[in-house]
Amino acid sequence: LKSSEFLGSQSAFTFKIVIQLGSVFAAAWVFRERFLEILHIGKHKHVEGDNDQQRRSKPRRLNLLHVLVGMVPAGILGLLFDDFIEEHLFCVPTVMIGLFVG
Repeated sequence: LKSSEFLGSQSAFTFKIVIQLGSVFAAAWVFRERFLEILHIGKHKHVEGDNDQQRRSKPRRLNLLHVLVGMVPAGILGLLFDDFIEEHLFCVPTVMIGLFVG
């Protein structure tokens, strides 16, 4: 938030990118097995049913299409409200509240 005052605008932008990249890598590491399963290259948890009713009632696996469809509304809202988000959610009080509450 205030990194541009200390680092200059270009260095502050790079700093923000590196910080965000670190959080993306951390989330990817924590959920790596789930991501690999979604991409169909990880361990698959198959539940074998004894009869047709059990096979029909077992939960279906989440695949990459489900993830992409779930991301579309967030992407559209992010594009529509970009200025509002940047103005109100990237200010110091909002970030401080988020750190204390979260």
